[in-house]
Amino acid sequence: MWPSAVWADSDPVSASADTQATTAPAIEAPAPTLSQARAQALRPIKGLWVWQKRWTDDLNEQERLLDFCDDQGFNLLLVQIHTRRANDATRKVAYAEAFERLIQASGRRGIAVEALDGGPRQASAKKQASTLAILQAILAFNAQITGEHRLSGVHYDIEPYGMPGWKETQTRQVIMHDLVTFYDRAKQAIAEDPFASGMGFTLSCDIPMSYDSMGEKATLTFKDKSANLHEHVQDLCDYIGIMSYRTQATGPNSVSEQIAGELAYAESIGSFVCGALETLKLPKTPQITFHGKPVERFHETLDAVQSEHAQRSGYGGTLIHCYGSARQLLGEETEPSP
Repeated sequence: MWPSAVWADSDPVSASADTQATTAPAIEAPAPTLSQARAQALRPIKGLWVWQKRWTDDLNEQERLLDFCDDQGFNLLLVQIHTRRANDATRKVAYAEAFERLIQASGRRGIAVEALDGGPRQASAKKQASTLAILQAILAFNAQITGEHRLSGVHYDIEPYGMPGWKETQTRQVIMHDLVTFYDRAKQAIAEDPFASGMGFTLSCDIPMSYDSMGEKATLTFKDKSANLHEHVQDLCDYIGIMSYRTQATGPNSVSEQIAGELAYAESIGSFVCGALETLKLPKTPQITFHGKPVERFHETLDAVQSEHAQRSGYGGTLIHCYGSARQLLGEETEPSP
């Protein structure tokens, strides 16, 4: 799932689980929407994915989480949402009291919270209705909060390349179209909700760093626009996180190289991107994670990424994956758990 840089400006409970440039020419972008302005207000983002319920539904664990955020300078939490079936057609947020307590406690410390959800099939045509029902539950929950602070937005981690048909051209086109259609429908649902649209409730998501490098394989026509999948997603979301899991900040095969295309596009549409660093133990791909590496290297890379892009209007900050392993890396947790 930091030192500061200078910035230019069934139903038991269910949870869904899954050319580098240092300067850029001035680009005239559209005026920001209310949700885009709300997202921009979070910058510079220092975000943290929080997947496990045990970190958020217990008062003591909430305090430990927020103390960790204070110590390490995190100002955004992406917290896995859990829902229950309310009836045949609707869902409601589970553990609502604990979740609201976390939102209020986070807000008092200046930490924003986004509801996190994701899974490879979540945007598929068969799953869209249920995924949108979860979104409606999130919106209803947020509108009913009685405290001062509320959810800032919803954040999706839908990784469709985990679906079996991704490697086949024809099937991949369907999968990509479903993904973009889902984000279009989610954006519409937020716009049609009076409370959400009135507060500037944000829609954001994570994407891999590979879409732009896929070329024609990731090109899609949607609503008469033919473009790379990442451009369609960026058009619909207020910002994106890029899973730019590398352990060096600049140069070949670095974080900066991996986010360059999406960053440039973000600046052309008045949006922004967040890079990301990995801290989980990954035995098959140890080269992309900071697990087992000196914590100084993590801080050096993070500082360098932020410094490299501090003057870029399209760079919003950095996301860290994820809470449990980050605690371990940063010396605040001995238990090796995400």
